[in-house]
Amino acid sequence: MTEQLLKDKRSICETCKFVLRIGLFFDGTGNNAYNVSTRLAGGELPGIDNMPLTSDSYKSDYTNIWKLHRLYPSSHSQKNVEEETYIYGNYYIEGIGTDTGNIDSPNGQISGSGDYGVLAKSEKGASQAWEFVSAYASYNITRIEVDVFGFSRGAAAARHYAHVLNLFQAIYGPYYKTTRHMGYNRTKTKQNMEGEKRRVMYLKVRGDKSLYSVFHEIPTKLQFIGLFDTVPSISSPRHFDFSPQNNDNGSVLLHLPVGIAERKVVHLTAINERRKNFALKSILSSPVGCEVPEVKTQGNHIEECLYGSHSDIGGGYLSGGTEVDLGTNPSAVERAIDEGRIGSVDDPFCETTDAYYSAQVKECTYEGENGRITQKSVNDEIFEATMQRGYVDGALSRIALHKMHAYAVSSNVPLIPIQHEDEVGTLTEQPANPIQGLTDIPDELKLIDEKTHNNAPLSMEEQKLLNRKYIHNSDKDSLGHAPTKSGKRVIFAN
Repeated sequence: MTEQLLKDKRSICETCKFVLRIGLFFDGTGNNAYNVSTRLAGGELPGIDNMPLTSDSYKSDYTNIWKLHRLYPSSHSQKNVEEETYIYGNYYIEGIGTDTGNIDSPNGQISGSGDYGVLAKSEKGASQAWEFVSAYASYNITRIEVDVFGFSRGAAAARHYAHVLNLFQAIYGPYYKTTRHMGYNRTKTKQNMEGEKRRVMYLKVRGDKSLYSVFHEIPTKLQFIGLFDTVPSISSPRHFDFSPQNNDNGSVLLHLPVGIAERKVVHLTAINERRKNFALKSILSSPVGCEVPEVKTQGNHIEECLYGSHSDIGGGYLSGGTEVDLGTNPSAVERAIDEGRIGSVDDPFCETTDAYYSAQVKECTYEGENGRITQKSVNDEIFEATMQRGYVDGALSRIALHKMHAYAVSSNVPLIPIQHEDEVGTLTEQPANPIQGLTDIPDELKLIDEKTHNNAPLSMEEQKLLNRKYIHNSDKDSLGHAPTKSGKRVIFAN
């Protein structure tokens, strides 16, 4: 009998038990790790001659989504766990409004819609998961486990994918007229035909009549959902929705019911984000306030507010000097000074010139440890204010990365150890971190990282350090980035 099994590989597959574990990683608006790699490799766009690198996706850094993707087991790798063999699928979906190797899509980045919008990226992830499962159709698959991660609008795409998967309770993808027969039922023709019918379903939600292929025969369950600062910001002029500043997100399904994941749903959000086009979509029915560090739970949903602006949480900022147009509102200058964005500030140096239509222009400069703010006014009316910061470090997002990694590992997500102090005991049993230099915490942030990890308050000096050197000023006087009038972020419930 043993010799016969060795000769017949298909028989071996029928006697083995396989678990498919799939990780989907949806990046944020304007974030594309492949385009970042292109810039780092020399900045040439394949197939496009002499085009300057003007697209945001080429000018940013790797995000936490890409880093988690790199720490997840590679696609088609296997691991034996007790009497089961795990086969892993690992798929990174480029950010909304981006196209690998090409310039970014303005429509996708502005509206979150179209060929490079939230729904398109969510469907791309669904297709990749479907193809992965389809490749193992002849195996005796006992169950499928799915982990989903997302940042910004990528978090919206991740939530849409999770929502639809939960409706089907199965891996789904665009309908294929020829669907491969599934696993251990493949020899039962009649049952296969019935299964074929069961795999083809209409999803009718908010007028969506898309046709999907669905693997219903295999028990499928979301295990972990990890989100960084969900910002749907969807507009659809075709449907008379001209503003991304509301809770109308069209056909994007963002609600995550409690219990949708076996383990946890974790949402890390930005305390210092206040752009009116960056409203937060909570995972709780009673959301966090997010004006100070805060943790709230509802069932196995955990929402946590961390210091930083949007991309200080999800990643993508390059380290370096910054210049921000603060606009004409006096409160913008006052707030930047009060928040310590340029460090301790001396009394302003002011001088008056006749340079504005023969009117007297008063120009005041506030010098700080890490830059200056210049404010110009006529008759006490500000008409220009600019903040220049000598250096802002992009490494703050690594604290959120470590936090999410810890939540995921405690939920049995198969991530390579990031070498956080809490995980030292497991390091010898796991592969080495392949991106160590992109995940290490700077020495001066290590105590802050430890406190954040344990939800402990920061000292005044630690907060000043973050404000001066690490937290970016994301709101500015420009289209799409203006702050809310109240200076407080708009937050919508789950």
